[in-house]
Parts: sequence; C-alpha cells; structure tokens
Amino acid sequence: MDVKPAKADTTKTRPLLVCLLPVRNGEHLLPSYLESAKLFADAVVALDDGSTDFSRQILESHPLVAEVLTNPPRLSYLGWDDNLNRNRLLEAASQLNPHWILQLDADERLDASDAEALVDFLKREAQPGYGYCLQSYRMAEEERFEPMAWNNYRLFAYEPGQRLENARLAGHQIPTSIPPGRWYITSLRIKHYHNLNEGHRQRLQKYREADPQGIFATWYENLPPAMPKPYPKWQPRDRRWPYVVGRAQGRSTAAGSPPERLAILREELAASKAYSTFTREAVANLLAALDFEKALSKQLTLALQAANEYRKTGQNFEQVRRAFQIAMATYNRSRGVANDAPPPSK
Repeated sequence: MDVKPAKADTTKTRPLLVCLLPVRNGEHLLPSYLESAKLFADAVVALDDGSTDFSRQILESHPLVAEVLTNPPRLSYLGWDDNLNRNRLLEAASQLNPHWILQLDADERLDASDAEALVDFLKREAQPGYGYCLQSYRMAEEERFEPMAWNNYRLFAYEPGQRLENARLAGHQIPTSIPPGRWYITSLRIKHYHNLNEGHRQRLQKYREADPQGIFATWYENLPPAMPKPYPKWQPRDRRWPYVVGRAQGRSTAAGSPPERLAILREELAASKAYSTFTREAVANLLAALDFEKALSKQLTLALQAANEYRKTGQNFEQVRRAFQIAMATYNRSRGVANDAPPPSK
C-alpha cells in the first residue's frame, strides 16, 4: 500500500478543514464531489480502496487532493476494512495538521448554503474537543429528498494521535479520544446521492460481500429502504437556523439492534429539548412554505414521525406507507383531486 502525493498546497497556512475520502470505483462521482468540496475544504486526503476504474487517476490529478493512499485492486468488496481505511486517512491527514476534519464519502455533497454555514460554524462557534453530527438526507430525482435525516457524526477538531474505534464495518467516525458526552447535533446538512431503491440493494450487496460471516448483519440488514413518495424539493438552508441544535448521547442510532436504536433515540430526544423543538419548527416551516392545509400539516407531521421511528427501529414499514397515503389523500382532497389512497382505518 502506497501514498501518492498530489497538488494541494497546504504549506502556507494551517488548513481550517480537511476532508477524508475513502472511495472505490467512484470515477463517476469524483468530479462533482471535488467541485463541491472546494467550497468549504482546504484539502482532501483520499484513499483509493482497490478501484478498477480511473478513480486513482482523477484524485491524483486534482489540485484539491493533498494525498492519495491506495489499496491493491480487487474485484469485490471482500476484504473491505472501513475502519482500517479511515484510520489510515486520519493518520495521513496529520501531515497537514488541520484545525478540523470532516469525513465525507464520494456520494455525499454539501450545497452552497450549507458549505458557507459550515465554514462560518468552524470559525465562530465550533469548539475543539467536541464531535459534531451533520444531518444526512437521501436525495431522489430532480433535487427532491427523503424527508428524514440520518445523524452522521463526522466532524471534529484534529489532534495528534487520534484513532477511530476498532469496528471493521460499523464503527463511529469520531475519534475515541472524544467521549460520547461531547458529541453534539448540528443543523448542517449532507445531500446523500444514493439511488433510493437500487442504491439500497447495492449497499446491502456491498456489505454482504464484505461480511460473508454476517458479523455486522444486525446493523446493515436493518438499513431501511426508501420511504414512500412524495418527497419535498431541496431548499437552501434558512439562515435563522442555529448551528448546534442538541446534544447526542454519543451512540449512533444507525448501529445496534432495532430495540437498542429506539432506546437510544428516546434518550437523545429526552436529553435535548432544543433538538426536538428544532425538528418541530423545521417541519412547520416546510409545511408553511408549501402552503399546505392545516389538516395536511397534521397528517404529514404524523407521517414524518412514523418514518423517523421506522428509520430508528426498522419496524412497521406498512404503518409508514399508510401514514403517507393518508397525508396525500388529505392533500388531494384539499385540492379537489381524486384520491388513489385508501381511506384511513378507524
């Protein structure tokens, strides 16, 4: 395994933010990723994890990429060790001595408003010694998005000697030196460009190839498929949103069994009135902006709540589907449109 330096010039000043990027066969994603990253990152440290396409060449030729680490080419995900890759990236970033680290994958983007907010947050509010969560939304066609956020703990201040926990495929991306009590949720958003239906199947296949013994199956087999449509249109962030919106309990609700994830979610909401309030206000603002009727506001809020619980527990998908059908039936009635959805059950 070797390291290939590229062109980023980080010798003049200590970088504010460096992105860590593991990628495999991402040649179709990298041009737009790097175009987005230059809005907020001073440099990217990348790892080509055995690509058989031109990912490595794209990375090595781009001026934003400071280093390119490589693994030997392979034809499947068998042998994929995400924890080892990310620790190698973190160690390589130490050569740049950045103020902050953000772990951002090849199919993830920040829009211009969140990129600007991220830089402002790092300059004015973020504190070293803490880990921060960005809220990730799965994107659909025409810049629409699934209206529930995944809490991704990805942002932290760099310190020498940092390491990530030892979990090959399902580890946290905040260093072990930052204790769970110092993890906070922000309103900063990630756009996750992963095909909601085919992408879900591909993701499961990837994990199954990498984990033939099923050691981490409890986690990845409970990753939820796409929510029922309709999806709202993506909008720039509201400048009134506070940056820090709540305190996490330091355990990812994407990991563990469904009952464990639900228990963690309840703890987070109980410990964070600010986050709960922010979520309600965000839903209310979205509904007001779309000029929905009061009845739909109530039904769509219930549907979003059901979808969020499904994301946390992996259970009751039919309840989520029905909640969205009822919400759409309410909306269609308010517009005088015939309803295809069944009437709500008593």
